[in-house]
Amino acid sequence: MNIFVKRMKLEMERKNITAAELSRRTGINKSSISEYLSGKFLPKQTKTFLIATALGVTPAYLMGADSDIEPASSLSTTDQTLLSDFHKLNSYGQEKALDYIHDLTENAKYTEKESSTSTDTA
Repeated sequence: MNIFVKRMKLEMERKNITAAELSRRTGINKSSISEYLSGKFLPKQTKTFLIATALGVTPAYLMGADSDIEPASSLSTTDQTLLSDFHKLNSYGQEKALDYIHDLTENAKYTEKESSTSTDTA
């Protein structure tokens, strides 16, 4: 059994994630997930990234390049969630999401840092 398949199955087991749940989290169809798990095909880089993100590991770990299980990511949990959710969208949904984010960033109401309101008087 190839290292990718072993590690994918191991992490799915550790996290109690079924193939159907992994499909839902990644947006990869169930038949492709089954083919990866059987070792029939290996996912392309973009799919490996989605799977690794959903399983909370690095793509390098899944591919056998390192033994680190934990993601070596500087992304916050919120950023990782946003990225994971974005990748669940189809191309039309991704386009709409990017348009919406662009619109929000053009509005100072959403981009100016919130100042702490101090009630101290000198």
